Amino acid sequence: MKLSKLVMTLLAGCALAESAHAAAVTLHLYGSTAYRRASFIAIGNLYGAGVSSIVYDTGSAITTTTDRTQASPAFASTNILWHGTISTGSLAGQSVDIYCNWAGSVGGVTSVADDTHPVYSVFIPADNIFGHFSSSAVDVAMADCFQDATPVNASVTGFSALNENIVAVLEFIWAKGNGSPAGMTNMPPYAARALLQNGQVVMSQITGNTNDSTNIVYLTGRNDDSGTRIVTETDAGYPVGNALIQYTITTATNYNYAGPAADGLGDGYASGGSVSTALRASRTPGSAVIVKDSHGVFTTNANNYFVGYIAVTDAAGNGSTTGGEGSNTLATVTTGSSTVPLAQWMNYNGLPWSELSIREGAYTMFGFEHCDFRNDASTTVQNFAADLISKQQVEAGAAYIPGTMQLGDMKISRNDDGGPITHN
Repeated sequence: MKLSKLVMTLLAGCALAESAHAAAVTLHLYGSTAYRRASFIAIGNLYGAGVSSIVYDTGSAITTTTDRTQASPAFASTNILWHGTISTGSLAGQSVDIYCNWAGSVGGVTSVADDTHPVYSVFIPADNIFGHFSSSAVDVAMADCFQDATPVNASVTGFSALNENIVAVLEFIWAKGNGSPAGMTNMPPYAARALLQNGQVVMSQITGNTNDSTNIVYLTGRNDDSGTRIVTETDAGYPVGNALIQYTITTATNYNYAGPAADGLGDGYASGGSVSTALRASRTPGSAVIVKDSHGVFTTNANNYFVGYIAVTDAAGNGSTTGGEGSNTLATVTTGSSTVPLAQWMNYNGLPWSELSIREGAYTMFGFEHCDFRNDASTTVQNFAADLISKQQVEAGAAYIPGTMQLGDMKISRNDDGGPITHN
């Protein structure tokens, strides 16, 4: 786990608003980028009409809104500060500030499980001009994976077992980069393992077509703070914690070696949104692709392509779906509005992504979204977490959060990431 990734880059808001505001309760949340949209709606539902401001980072500026719906400009933001009075649950009637940094599941679990209760400086660089920030231990983590699948599980000295609560089923896909051959439609788990280990495979290993033996497929994906990465590794049978080689995609024709990094685990993108941006980068068929390898050597080949793994919530983005809870099958995602076009979504082990296949245990690239807190957390934190969990469990599977399902819809059980599946 990179130390730099453990410094939370959260939003502190504007100076005037901060100096005039004194919340009765201040909470700090850290974790899953794939679940930031769902967490946004759940937190907004706890505030209700009591929201006074939602301060968020656009990536280039700090701005404010009061819109807590899926239409909010802050809906998919990584760094958010909520101000207002909670309207429901254990904190009803109280003034509450909630700092949110959706920067990765493993980072979230690490920040909460660490027995030293580390204090994190909560700020973003653009806010430094105001010379203020919030410093605190993290209270609640959202994670796509089980703690025991992370490098900070309870068997590691200095880390405690967390109170883990499953709030939803979270679904993932493999997708190919824009401009990839139409025949590259399926990702076999054995090819996924080879990609994770080597960073590249010959395309014929994916397609089975000998005509693809001169095409090379490169891997792009998430950094080691990511639960999406852990789910992908475990389901493909690749050991979590082993070195992993990936490439960052500067453009659809420029791939840069990104691992193993200094910690030996392999680097990658900090969010699923960045993977989505890479996947949809425009490419003219037949255009030359420049690849920079681990030695800084550049090679050029028009037959280079790439694939990435991503949560359905990020791949669908703001794309619309039809039906209510549990009906978000592939056919219901609107082709024209999904962030990663459906033509780039790949089958996994021969099957297209669908919730019907996940429910039956046939499509196995899924995980469970967790809301985690320490067993020795304060009563306020534990009660808040219970309120948040209740909201998240109810909203799972809603059309505005594609790629999630309620636990009650599952006909199968799985006790660990990548573990055996049993029918209920």
